[in-house]
Amino acid sequence: MSLNSLRLERGDSDVDVYVEFDDHRRTYDNFFALHELLERLMGRRVDLVTDKALDDGKARLILPTVRHATYRG
Repeated sequence: MSLNSLRLERGDSDVDVYVEFDDHRRTYDNFFALHELLERLMGRRVDLVTDKALDDGKARLILPTVRHATYRG
């Protein structure tokens, strides 16, 4: 999936992004670099949530709605 293929309902809505970092890339700097990059590319506010931030209840609600994309860099 590319950013261009995302269909956004409203031009003023934010985008929620679920992220799983490899353990060796799970850093404060990487989190905020990704956040800033996505906001710049999408031209709107982005809310990032990581796999480590979800409790079981939230995971049951959020994970079934996730669209998967993989970046290997």
